[in-house]
Amino acid sequence: MTQTLYQRRPDLVAADMDGERVMLDVQSGRYFSLRGVGAFIWDAIESPKSQQAIIDEISETFDTSNAGNVRGDVAQFLNQLEENGMVQCVPA
Repeated sequence: MTQTLYQRRPDLVAADMDGERVMLDVQSGRYFSLRGVGAFIWDAIESPKSQQAIIDEISETFDTSNAGNVRGDVAQFLNQLEENGMVQCVPA
């Protein structure tokens, strides 16, 4: 089974504004903003990472009492990033 690696698109313009990550897709003119764990994930996928690697980093950094919720939330967030064209997905 091939594992998917997630990496943020390098052509998005991004900036940190008071703890919030703001990204601009120059091609479409759309912008996005992320805070908290979303911003943490965005920073984590500067280089290709598997969903499990992201979950592990979150679990090491934040107080996560329910691993099942973390897994589901990360999967949903990565899907949203993919649907909005903000990440590149490549097979491992």
